[in-house]
Order: sequence, then structure tokens, then C-alpha cells
Amino acid sequence: MKRRFAISKALLAAAAAGAVGLAGMAPALAAELPSKKAVDADACAQFVQRPQILKSDTRPDGTPIPEQDPQGATPVVFVHGWVSKIAHDEGREGYFSHYVASRANGHAGTLLAKGDIHSSMIGLVQQVPGAQPYTFDYSQVGSHWVTDPQIGAKLANGLSCLAKQYGKPAVVVTHSMGGLAIREALGKMDPTAAQEAVSDVVAIAPPNKGSDIAGTLNETIEGASDAPLIGLPVRLADRILKGCAAKMDEKNEGCIGVPVVDAFRGWGGQALRPDSPELAALPQIPQGIHVTNLAGDIQIGGLSLFGKTTKPVVSLGDTLVTTESATAGADEAQVQTCRYAFVSTWGAKEDFDRLKLLSKGDSVERPATIFDTPCAHEALLREVNTNEAVVKVVRERAAQQVQEAAGEQ
Repeated sequence: MKRRFAISKALLAAAAAGAVGLAGMAPALAAELPSKKAVDADACAQFVQRPQILKSDTRPDGTPIPEQDPQGATPVVFVHGWVSKIAHDEGREGYFSHYVASRANGHAGTLLAKGDIHSSMIGLVQQVPGAQPYTFDYSQVGSHWVTDPQIGAKLANGLSCLAKQYGKPAVVVTHSMGGLAIREALGKMDPTAAQEAVSDVVAIAPPNKGSDIAGTLNETIEGASDAPLIGLPVRLADRILKGCAAKMDEKNEGCIGVPVVDAFRGWGGQALRPDSPELAALPQIPQGIHVTNLAGDIQIGGLSLFGKTTKPVVSLGDTLVTTESATAGADEAQVQTCRYAFVSTWGAKEDFDRLKLLSKGDSVERPATIFDTPCAHEALLREVNTNEAVVKVVRERAAQQVQEAAGEQ
């Protein structure tokens, strides 16, 4: 069966965000969290880990985030992407640990004032009553494809362990190739076990149809290798890149220092090509598990005058994953749109505001540029509407599971 596909435009999401804001993302639940048995929140630590509460992550009023009782809670598992990090500490190098600091609005987007920045995505979920966050870390094999036993199979074991411990399915939040890792993990289970382990998948920028840039770069190198004049230097450069990729795949150590460059001629980088056999063999998420995909679309060039907006000259997706790839296979999808170099009154106003607010630095909210756009692949993890969508799914599922558990008692 084909999944239903509905895209909520970024402009409407931005309007809702303005009305509700991050302060309204964690209302108290009316009922206490019932529990049939004592939960050992660290029983599955060999597979997934509970992130600490960072002192620098706070609630909207600036007060500390309180520790929540895991009894009766809903587990929420964060899964990072290819050659990424997920460590949740004050260094904030983990991708889900970055401050939520920008908002897409259908135009250029905005960068939040420093005083309005309070928390990371993990920190926001830690504030949801009845939610118990976990992280799944496969960074030690981060350049590999999701069929590596330390990725798909290990994630499956972690989800099964949590389901047994909590007696309810988890919400899984993924970024980039993490959205493919959960497909591989769920494919390791029979459909009934999969639904018992996972209720929802919220996939941010998943390359479900591969990454066009991965395909283009690989094809360019392979095509140029036989070209006159440049063929020899290209082959030499490719030999270096393949050596770096082999080192990444074998030892998780690069040689250039930029993980994406070091790894893209390796196992995972090749499998992420749109036409790869590895991608074609990947199972889909089983029916009965609700899938929400969150994507970005950077549009360049066009007109937006007198209430009419033309198609952009170029649509970049989030620069690494196209909108089509990021929204494929979803029951529900939201696309955050950022537009640049449009001939428009709002574009002129944004240019004026950038100059006017330049001296104020990060003390005020100001228009973004294409260089710090909220709609880019990694920036989506720091974008307000995307974070609100994640928290909404977690909050509603946690509340529903509390009500269902109360009805069973």
C-alpha cells in the first residue's frame, strides 16, 4: 500500500509557531503516569543511552529542566546520521544538542535573538511530561551502511529491549541516514514485533531516495577519470579519496579531516547514491507505524509581487537531500521553505533589516542569509518549526499512551 502523503507548507507552520511559540511545547498532562512494573531506565544501556540534562538547556523561563520519573514514560530514541555525532554534553557537538536558534518563514527565515535561545532538541523533549529520551550512537562505524550489525541490528535490539522494559512502543526521531537505519532495524523484526517496538518515526531530512549530491559527485569523478588532460590528476585524487574512505571504514579515522570528504567514496557514501543496490534493497517502514517526515527546501531566484509567487529558478532541497527524497514514504510531511534572491517587497525589506540591525549583533532577531539558512540539512535540527513538529508527536503519543494505560487498570 502506498502511504498517504500530505505536505504542510512552511509559511503556515511558521504562523502557528509565532502564535504558540516554544513556550507552549510541553503542557502538563492531566493524569499521573501509571505503571504496571518498575522500569529500569538503564537496562538497555548496551544499545541506547539516556542523555544527561544539560545545565545550559533550560525551560523558556530560564529555569532548569527537571529530571523525570521513567515509570510509565514513553521512550523517545534519537538516531543520528552518516558520519555524525550524537554525544549530548556542554560541548554541543552532537547534532541533536545544538541550540534551537532559527525559524523558517517562507522567506529568508530568521535567526533568533540570543535571549530567545534556551534549549536543544533533546532538551525540549526532556521537558515533555511522560517522555524519556534515549540516544542511539553508531558513530564508531558512522561511515558504514545501515546493514552493518552495529547499526541496523543493534538499533533493533535496543528498540526491542525498550519495548520489553517499558511495555509500550517508542517514538524514534532520526536525522539524515538515521531515517534509513530505522528502516533497516524495523526490517529485522516481524510486523507485529515492529509495531510493539515503535509507534512513530519522525524522520528529519531522510535520504529515502538517496542523495543526489552523493550521486553527482561520484559520477563526476568517475566520468572525469577518462577525460583527456584532466583524467590522470582526477584518477590520482580519486585514489587518495578511496584510501581515505577505506581508512574511515576500517578504523573510523580520516586523513583530510572533513568526515564527509573522507568517507564519501566508501561504503556508506556509495550506498547513498540514488541508484545504489543497497538503497533499493532497504525495507520500508511497516504499515501501522506512523511516519512524519520533516524536510527543507532552499529556493533561489524568482518573483513574488502583487500576491503572486513564481516558481524558483533553482530548488536545492536542503542542499544534500532533495525535497522529494526527504518526503518519500511519509504518512505526513512538513517542508520548511527558505527563499533567496527573489524580486519581492519582503526581500527588499529583509535586505534593509539586515543592514539596520547589523550593529546589534545577536541581541535581536534578524533575517537569515543563504549562508546561515534555517532550511539546510543540518540546520533543520536547530529550526523552530521542525522542533515543534518533533515535540508535538512526542507529546501527543506520550499523552495517548498514558490514557491507554490508565484505561487498562
